[in-house]
Amino acid sequence: MTPESSLDASGRGVAADDPEYLAEPARTVGLLAETLGRLHGSALPPDARTIDRSSLAAELGGLLADRPDGERVTDPAYRHVTVRVLLDVLVDGADPARDAHPVPTHGRPTLSHLRVADGASVGLSDWSEAGAAPAARDLAVALRSLVAAFGPGVAPAFISAYPADAPSVEQVDWWVLASVLAEHAGSPGGDA
Repeated sequence: MTPESSLDASGRGVAADDPEYLAEPARTVGLLAETLGRLHGSALPPDARTIDRSSLAAELGGLLADRPDGERVTDPAYRHVTVRVLLDVLVDGADPARDAHPVPTHGRPTLSHLRVADGASVGLSDWSEAGAAPAARDLAVALRSLVAAFGPGVAPAFISAYPADAPSVEQVDWWVLASVLAEHAGSPGGDA
């Protein structure tokens, strides 16, 4: 999938995890929300790779099938539960009908991939995980990045700043769990 050229910021600006942008959470949160809104509102390229709940759950199931019974993820929100239980929850919620229609997604819209210059977003770098998926895919990864940088209180501000209709909490939660498990598995289909 080729991103809209105005959103491909590879080699331009600085990453939003630069101290200047970390020092101003409200501005940085708004920049990421606005950038994702622009991306999600753009047209799907005809060659877009489709990523949906069922295919991602099957991919992660294959990658995590042989893990030890008691293995746990490192993410603090989920480390009290084993990987097998988390995978069962993911598979149980893998019905693609639970998500909104697919839009262009980046796949890894973290602060380190948001590029900024002169206080404005110039787009996102590293489009290797781009694909057609529900907007909740990107919002989940962005929220994980923002919460890691600024704490959980940033979540409502990010959702409020997102310029489109926000997906349901259930939709975002499913994609957050998928992101956590993908990170744990080292999967190219999720977050890094």
